[in-house]
Amino acid sequence: NGKSSEAKGRLRLSSFRAFSYFFLYFSSPGKLSGDVLISVTRSILIAFNSLTILLFLIKLSI
Repeated sequence: NGKSSEAKGRLRLSSFRAFSYFFLYFSSPGKLSGDVLISVTRSILIAFNSLTILLFLIKLSI
């Protein structure tokens, strides 16, 4: 059952990356960081959605 643990590790890594982005946003003041946060959040959501679709397609093909 190595696939699920690998997926869990990848999810943990992505959540850690998102947390570090939020930490960077809150540690740096200004309007620019807000725009960066919005674009980063949007890209994270798009990447997460495409990853979910990809995993779903892989499950269908197996």
